[in-house]
Amino acid sequence: SVDGPWTDRSEAAFQVEWYSGQGAGGQHRNKHQNCCRLRHLPTGLVESQQGRNRIDNQRNARRALDERLDAMAGAAAYEARQKLSGWVLPVPWLPRTRMFAQSCAPATC
Repeated sequence: SVDGPWTDRSEAAFQVEWYSGQGAGGQHRNKHQNCCRLRHLPTGLVESQQGRNRIDNQRNARRALDERLDAMAGAAAYEARQKLSGWVLPVPWLPRTRMFAQSCAPATC
């Protein structure tokens, strides 16, 4: 495993801000602070969610931020494997492309 700022997932590593949403909604939208802005302090990544439910907004923001941190960890592990082995490994999360042989010359197709 490669250590980095993305490995810190403790509650102290996150800062939660609540704010009123923007856009249509009238008094309900302006009166309640249901929108969540979640910041991962070691990396500075920010994820926001604007919905009607405060708990769901925080849960969805945390889930999205965890996915981004996992992607950073995966990229770092891939780079570490490249440096150790000295050759390029296939990236497992990229879609594979198929190569098809042409049966005729490009000028006649």
